Amino acid sequence: MDLVPSDLHGKRILASPKIATLKAAKRFRQMEGGCAQLGGMPDDITCNITSYLDVRSLLNMRMLNRSFRSLTSQSSAGWEKLCMDLWETKVHVCPEARACTDRMAAYRMSVLDARDRNHVLREELIYDPETAAGTVWSYRFKESAGADWTSWDPWFNGQPCRKFVFLEDGTVKTLVESDGDHGSMEDPTFRHQETALIDPPAAMSWRFLSRPLDMPSRPEGSYIRLSVSGRDVPTHCVRRSPTQNWGFVMESCWGVYASFELPKRPRSLRQRIRLRRAQDAFGNWFNVEVEDDESSEEGDDTPEESSPHGRLLIDDSSFAITSGLQWKEAFLYNFGARTLPEGDDAVDEFEQTYGAALSRIHYIDR
Repeated sequence: MDLVPSDLHGKRILASPKIATLKAAKRFRQMEGGCAQLGGMPDDITCNITSYLDVRSLLNMRMLNRSFRSLTSQSSAGWEKLCMDLWETKVHVCPEARACTDRMAAYRMSVLDARDRNHVLREELIYDPETAAGTVWSYRFKESAGADWTSWDPWFNGQPCRKFVFLEDGTVKTLVESDGDHGSMEDPTFRHQETALIDPPAAMSWRFLSRPLDMPSRPEGSYIRLSVSGRDVPTHCVRRSPTQNWGFVMESCWGVYASFELPKRPRSLRQRIRLRRAQDAFGNWFNVEVEDDESSEEGDDTPEESSPHGRLLIDDSSFAITSGLQWKEAFLYNFGARTLPEGDDAVDEFEQTYGAALSRIHYIDR
């Protein structure tokens, strides 16, 4: 006698292998009977019924027999709706999947692309000012950038992130939003939001690179080199967003771009920073940070900010690129380098620059 699962009342029952086999055969005959009735209907009616199934149920139905495998593989069997329902909640869907007429194959293609591809395509990166179409990137600093930068960053002050767009010509612009139409007598509640592209405070440019300093070689679109005022800043590394919205995150040791709206910083994490001038024992002036926690009201955080996925983009510890990982590029930038080494000879170039910098420091100390 073999032990089988308990019944609905939680009582353990005993049954012989023969009885269990007979019950399984009975369930199979019942399923066959239902399939026979469904299979006798016109294909369009059957597809209308199967269009209410979820992905798992539709795939299970494909395994019943050849007839149903062929029928449930059609786009009209539910795959068209499943694609639309899935894609409308995602930021980036691969163009090949959208163009594929076989919607079952398109669904699978889009899911695998989001799972496996961690580099951004050129058309996913850039913005077209003529059509106002393309990706608008949200940006905020990380705490590792230092208080001199985070103190005036809108995100650290509870405001929406700054918006940037990457243009085809290799330049970067700031996107600003304003309320253009303030309504009319017929419909005073209507407000039309206008956007404009302006130059950032410091000129910015971008380009792809395949192998930055101390990073492995990856496909084009895996690394973005940004230059600010003619100086290269530490590499921005591209990956899919951990929020599972199929968006992209580009991060360096000092900041992060996202191809979607980043959640606001919760009030519970905000601090008011005051700078006070002080002198050390040698008479040198420096800034002293005095941090006061703002009073926060319970329930102030939005659902997006308090959700596990939203918190991933709020807590800096959840990001992959740290100052420890990019210390060489950060060192070169802080030492005044205008271009950062890249490619196979990047390490040798750094060693030469680093050695020269140490020699200079030792010379000054003497």
